Amino acid sequence: MAENSGLEPTNIDQAAALDQLKDRMSGEEAATAVSTTRKTIGLLTDTNANARLALDVLLLDYPGI
Repeated sequence: MAENSGLEPTNIDQAAALDQLKDRMSGEEAATAVSTTRKTIGLLTDTNANARLALDVLLLDYPGI
């Protein structure tokens, strides 16, 4: 599933949904989504950020969702 990765997905029950998402996103978009997720997790753990608002912004930043 992952580009040039020998790893199998751990959530096999979501394989069809992951395949569809993989076909709609580029590797750069996926990397941006991961980076944004990590940034949001950092904000939620290191600051007094409002969790609901942080997750709203996170989902708005995801490409194709």
